[in-house]
Amino acid sequence: MKKLLILLLLIGFAQSLLAEELGKDLQRSAWNSIFGKFLGETKKPIIFRNDIAVRLDGKCSAIDSACIVELIQDLKAVIPTRKIHFTNDEANLIFNINGDHHGRITAMDASGYSIHSTQNFCEFQSDVPKEVRKKVFYYMLYRSLVQFSPGKSGTTGIAGCVFDEKGPDDIRYPNIDRPFDSFILKTLYADDFQEQFKNYFVKHASYRMYLIQMYHNELDNAFLLLGLILSTKVLLKSGLAGISKITVNFSITLLMLAIVSFPVRYGWSLEGIIYNIPLRYNVMLPYILSVSLGRALYIFITDRYKSVINQKDVELAQMNELHRQAELQSLRAKINPHFLYNALNSIASLATTDPLKTEKMALALSDFFKYAINREQKQFNSLQEELNAIRTYLEIEKVRFGDRLNFEIDCEPGFLDIPIPQLLIQPLVENAIKHGLSQITENGFIKVSIIKEERKLGIRIYDNGPAFPEGPLSGFGIRNTQERIALLYGSKAAINWENKPEKFIELILPIENYEINQQ
Repeated sequence: MKKLLILLLLIGFAQSLLAEELGKDLQRSAWNSIFGKFLGETKKPIIFRNDIAVRLDGKCSAIDSACIVELIQDLKAVIPTRKIHFTNDEANLIFNINGDHHGRITAMDASGYSIHSTQNFCEFQSDVPKEVRKKVFYYMLYRSLVQFSPGKSGTTGIAGCVFDEKGPDDIRYPNIDRPFDSFILKTLYADDFQEQFKNYFVKHASYRMYLIQMYHNELDNAFLLLGLILSTKVLLKSGLAGISKITVNFSITLLMLAIVSFPVRYGWSLEGIIYNIPLRYNVMLPYILSVSLGRALYIFITDRYKSVINQKDVELAQMNELHRQAELQSLRAKINPHFLYNALNSIASLATTDPLKTEKMALALSDFFKYAINREQKQFNSLQEELNAIRTYLEIEKVRFGDRLNFEIDCEPGFLDIPIPQLLIQPLVENAIKHGLSQITENGFIKVSIIKEERKLGIRIYDNGPAFPEGPLSGFGIRNTQERIALLYGSKAAINWENKPEKFIELILPIENYEINQQ
């Protein structure tokens, strides 16, 4: 008796070892099929996410009900994560016996990963035995619990598997010794399916392959974006324009997208063989071409738009410049007649009393107007040329006033090349004589002093005439100068005046873009 018991134990142990080894093979095949057949392009199995209520409709018999009840009892052990029950009321898994047609109708939820309801249609002759009916119900029930790919690429590789065979006659049922169908359902309905799938995938392939498989769409988009970034950097450095820019943009974008997208797709096998599969260009190429053409079209439209805008900006700038020059010419034209009027009066008054002074003054006036006429229509001259014109002007006035007028021009040599507006200082010097020197009986003194403060040039005109009145100055020379510097410099230039400790009027001009020549 003891020997028989020991023998039975040894046989049972051997059988358990064989079952364990067989289980490993089945698990490997099951995970292969889960990857290829039950997931496909999705990241989750398409199953019932809620409890399952089964109902029989149509011309069903007591035998049919008994078959369904027995299958549900077995299924409860396979899918413990769902409440599965037989009902005559509202149901989401229905078997319609002796219906008008054969097959299955499945309705999906909006998520795309959940089965909302399924109807199965079948027909039995009255003499069909219970075992045959139960096998048909088993076939229909298991296939109703999960959506899968029916193609050849998604086979399990197990003969008689309910998810492979085309009809219930070809399946192996009951398959207690090889519960392959039940293992697949139990795995797909497990609450921790994603974690199980990840662990098994990483163990038999690699974590990198797992990421590629589960997030290939995101990786495709990331590589497309990377290609756009790389092509953009290349184009920014190319400095091309026009048709060449568009052609190179299309070519580089297409090339970059093709290069960075090529290694995204890989195949894998849970048997331990990992092999590369070339990128499915029949899928990716339309996207790459669309992005490249769209980008080239965007560059073309953008360049055309910028070209039109730039042309309008140039035309507007030219119009503004012509308007500004016309205003400046108008202001300069107001200076010359004003000064000419005074000078001619002085010459007329000297003509009868001092012919030599008259001749000297007329020659000086000629030299002054050679500078003032400005045949080249330049708005700016060097400070040296402007000071020479001021010296000529003061010499003209000295002929008129004689010893009553003394003047001095003080400027460091390093400032002489600074460009300033033509005839900008002369109206202020003329104003100092008209409202200063001519209003006193004693000798008058005029001093023009050039100073530099930080990045600004200060031009001061001193005189010893009566003090400036309180409030804004409103003389013609002052207004004319204010309008000119406002047009030329905006708010960067200004006019100031002081009475104490010395009387002077000062022009402040910006010289940010000019380097002083230190001598």
